[in-house]
Amino acid sequence: MIFEGAASVHLVHRALLERPIASSAWLTQETRLSPATVNSCLQQLETLGVVREITGRQRNRLFA
Repeated sequence: MIFEGAASVHLVHRALLERPIASSAWLTQETRLSPATVNSCLQQLETLGVVREITGRQRNRLFA
């Protein structure tokens, strides 16, 4: 399964390896990707079962 923007997904995944629990805001700052791109990458990583959202909220979410 190949996802669109694989390089961006890889950047987000690498950042999550540095900080196992992270917000999308931190990931945006760390990777220098746009917030929309980071959220798209997180959604793709969730689909793969690599990360999961742990707060259950719509805003200020954390991913692990």
